[in-house]
Amino acid sequence: MATVLDLGYLRYLMPIFSFLFIFVLAYAILTRINIFKGKWINLAISFTVSVLFLFTPNAMRVIEVVTPSFILFLFLIFLILLTFLFVGVKETHIADFFRGNPTMAWILGIVVFLIFAGALTNVYGGVLQALYGGAGGEEKGVLYDIGAVLFNPKVLGVFLLLLIASQAVRLIVQGKG
Repeated sequence: MATVLDLGYLRYLMPIFSFLFIFVLAYAILTRINIFKGKWINLAISFTVSVLFLFTPNAMRVIEVVTPSFILFLFLIFLILLTFLFVGVKETHIADFFRGNPTMAWILGIVVFLIFAGALTNVYGGVLQALYGGAGGEEKGVLYDIGAVLFNPKVLGVFLLLLIASQAVRLIVQGKG
């Protein structure tokens, strides 16, 4: 049945949206870190990276999975900031809070990491499942052994404890300085 708002045809435009998303993101990063001095060099590099992503099917699938979640995340941040502005908080106070608070940078970084981790799991989940010999196959080999060691809950727990300990040491050293 035909509807007034049929979004099924947007999947044909997804390569264009993904190309533009990668192009704008790469250009923004290159402009921000200012490695290359020319605007045209940044544009050429961004265009090249976007074309490389366009011809790599799994990378495009990752971008196609990440883009809606990333846009939703940016929209939620926009709504939260807009709510604070409606309440009467000044823009300078909001900017000072985000600049002076490293916890907010950590939270934003963790959310972006989780979005990308979810997309990578969605695209490459079958490969990880094959490491365990799951998905119906009982073939065991070197990849199975590596996956069994790296993704063992005890090993992952040790990595988590090391991450927590390193952050605790970093915070203690910053407090002493």
